[in-house]
Order: sequence, then structure tokens, then C-alpha cells
Amino acid sequence: MKYIALMTTLSLAFTGAGCSDDDSTDLTQDSGVATDSGTTSDAGGGSPDAGGETPDAGAALATYFIATSVSTPDGDVAFYKFVDGIPSGEVSIDDAAEATVFGSFFGDAAYGITADNNLVRLRRQGAVLVEDGALGISARGTSNYLWFLSATRAFTLNRAGQEVIEFNPTEMTFTKAIDISSVRRNENGEDIRRGFIRASDNTLFIHVSYFADTPGQRVNEFAAIAVDVDSGEVSVTEDTSCPTTAGFGGFIAENDDVFMFADAFIGTANLGDPMNAKPSCVIRIPAGSRTIDPSSTLRPTLGDGTEQAFGLFGSGTDNAYVLGIDFGRIGEFGGDFFAFIGAPIHEGWVLDIRSGETEKLADLPPGGVTTDDFVVDGRLYVPRNTVVGGGGNATFDATILYEVDLDTRTTREAFSITGFLSGFQRL
Repeated sequence: MKYIALMTTLSLAFTGAGCSDDDSTDLTQDSGVATDSGTTSDAGGGSPDAGGETPDAGAALATYFIATSVSTPDGDVAFYKFVDGIPSGEVSIDDAAEATVFGSFFGDAAYGITADNNLVRLRRQGAVLVEDGALGISARGTSNYLWFLSATRAFTLNRAGQEVIEFNPTEMTFTKAIDISSVRRNENGEDIRRGFIRASDNTLFIHVSYFADTPGQRVNEFAAIAVDVDSGEVSVTEDTSCPTTAGFGGFIAENDDVFMFADAFIGTANLGDPMNAKPSCVIRIPAGSRTIDPSSTLRPTLGDGTEQAFGLFGSGTDNAYVLGIDFGRIGEFGGDFFAFIGAPIHEGWVLDIRSGETEKLADLPPGGVTTDDFVVDGRLYVPRNTVVGGGGNATFDATILYEVDLDTRTTREAFSITGFLSGFQRL
């Protein structure tokens, strides 16, 4: 289905020749990158448009990167542009450049993964991004996930070969591969999802959903992979009382606790086995540990309990944003799961990740299920998408982005843009 593919990828691709393993420079000049917000780091700082410190008169505004994917009769087309200051109102894409590379910004460069699974680095020249180095690793296989630890240490994932690949983003050289094949449990394999890296102990945490012995079914239990990127030690930590996960959301708190989310794969694992349905869970891995602390697992109750929490998005504080999904309403959509989750009926909530207390965001319009957030200048932004069509023919028509103040439980409309907003980042 088109819009689920967009939601789970949440990246764009790059137009230009890919590089082979022995040729890292055969790329077009007019190439671009769009950001996977789940893999990027916040650049920090303030913005007058977002309530930050107002710069001195005449001072240059910060530059921001915005990317969107637009559905056309010929398929989805990705666009990006640079703007000075956080915009308001409708953002035009008339002057946007076209892009097609998986990736994210780190420092002053954009890093992406080409359609033929090679790494590329791009830098801004005026209104466009141009190639500035590449690394041929297609023989190993990659994914669209990128994690940055420092200017010399970054990581991507070879899901097929079950490796974490380390590379040097400054030199664009291969460093090493860490074998994670020990996480496999049966011949049906596993679905390795998103994750994040904790810099305090150089540990990469990755959500994982295991397939059951019966093909097409999932083991409805939560699991996560922990990889020590220094020693190469790999372990799996579990909380079998919680459901499996689609890996949307999660973050590292200010005190270095890791919070991950178990959502029964957007509820589908529960729908497939209703007699053994499990509520959503917020999973905590304490600072300095690579193992789940089951005593601090939360099972959030939203309102009267009819809504299940989905996603866990935040900026590192003790408050996070979750979406409430009332699966009792799926009948309103003829039992069409994809039409149901794409419908603008799901409410936003604030969750205290320590106490489990929840509060509905009264001034945030309901929306379809979103699988990403954007943390920019230390502020949380969540999208509301306009969906056209239904079921497998649904596409995103426009996105309205809202800033959510998790402490005051208030929201404001930031800006809107045609298509599916897939990148928003300060440079």
C-alpha cells in the first residue's frame, strides 16, 4: 500500500548514478538528499519563529532543511529546499529541488544511501546539494538507517547479512562490520526496525520484531538488540509481558535512560491473536545498562482505556507524545485496517514516561497514524497529514506541522506543505 510504504520508509531517494564498489565518484552534480528524521541529531539553538532567542538586528537567521514527497500520476516525487528561519503559513515547493537519496544531515554535510546500496556524502551549493564523496559498500547490503556517533564514527545496517557497518563520515572509508547474526531465532528470521545510539557507552539499541515458526505471523513479545560498537558484543533484551514492536519512536532521555516502545506492530499482532492481546508498553533500559528494567515498564492508560498508545516521541525530557488508537472504531471503515489508521480520527496525548500519567492535547487536531516526529531547536514537532483516497490507493495530499510543548500541553501550527513531510532539520 502506497502510504504505508511512505510511512515506514520516511525517507526519499536520490536521482543520479549510483557508485559501484570500485568507483565512488560516478554521481550526478544535481543530486539531493531527504532526511529520515528518526536517524538525525538535533542541531540545537534558537529561532525567533519558534519562540527561541531573537537574534540581534541584522544577524543572519539559522538555515533549515525541509523535504517532502508528492504523489503524481507518474509516481512519488521527492523535493527539498533550504529556508532561513522556521517558516510559517504554507511553504511553497515551486522553488524546491528534486531529490532521491536515503539519508540525513550530520554536521555540515548530508549522508545518504543510494538505490544500489552505496553511501554518498553531499554538501550544499546554493539551493542544491552536490556530491562530495562516496563509499562503495553495496556488496555488503545496507538499509536506510544511519546513526552518527562522532565526526569519525557512523553506522548503518546490513539487514540481509545481519551486520552493523561502521564507517568514517569524514574520510568516507569503511571501518568494520559487526556480526549480529546471533540474534536470529528461527529460519523465518526477524524484522530489524529503528534504533538509536547512546553516546555515553557507545551502545546501539535497535527494535526487533521476531517472526513466528508459522510464516507470516509474529511472536507477540517485545525484544531489542543492544550492540556495543566498540567491542562488538551483541545481546538481546526482552520483556515477554509486552507485545512486539514496529519500532516507531523511542528516545534517549536526558539522564541517558533509553526508552523504547512496544505497540503490537501497530496493533496488528493483537488483531491477529485477540485472545492473547497485550496493551502497549513503554520500555526502559537504565543508563549504563543494556538490559530492560521490567519493574519500570509502563502500560499507558489513555482516557477511559478504549485507546491504545502508539509511537513514543519526545525531545529527551520526562514528557513524551503518543497517539491514541481506538481499535473499536475499525468497523467504521469496513474493517479496512489501512483506511482506519490513515483516517484523521486519532488523538494526540502527552505521557509522563516516569509516572505513566497521561493528558489529551485538547488543541491538537486528530490525525492519521504518524510514524515520525521532528525535534528541531530542542522543540518537538508532529505532523498531521491530509490523506486522499482509501485503502491501497491512499496518498498524502498535504502536511500541517504542529509544535507541541510537552510541558505546558499546548500546541501551535508551525507550517504546512504539499505532500508528505519527510524532512525538517536545522543545519
